[in-house]
Amino acid sequence: MSTLVKNRRFCLDLGQLDPQVTDYELIVDCCSQGSSRKAPLLPAEFTEALRQCTFTNRGDDGPRVSALYERAFQDQLSRVERLWLFGLDWDDRDAAQLAKVLMTGVCSHLETIDLNNNNIPSGCIRSCERNAICSNIECDYFSRQWV
Repeated sequence: MSTLVKNRRFCLDLGQLDPQVTDYELIVDCCSQGSSRKAPLLPAEFTEALRQCTFTNRGDDGPRVSALYERAFQDQLSRVERLWLFGLDWDDRDAAQLAKVLMTGVCSHLETIDLNNNNIPSGCIRSCERNAICSNIECDYFSRQWV
């Protein structure tokens, strides 16, 4: 759940660690989620995605996981002040998903979104900016990609 709001450098999958790599920056590059980290899903979209998952006890586990996600979605995103979304290899689909989340108004304390070093066309970034403004989110800084 921390991947909703954390800097990718603080969400490492140590299972990806190459024992030969000892340099900190290389470890972060090797173990950070990068392109596997997608934009957060709305709770209803998450519930729909769960239908593709297998549970031992679908009747209890699916609704429980869905409720946990919805609670974490509301709790985490309502408190976040900065979204660290740089270097995730995001494209226009991820930007569109982020825009949908911003439109809900859940990010009530959001001040900054860092979208540096992604593959998002500038028009999609402008769409995120518009949606942030429409959601009454003060965005002091939308970083641009390096061209």
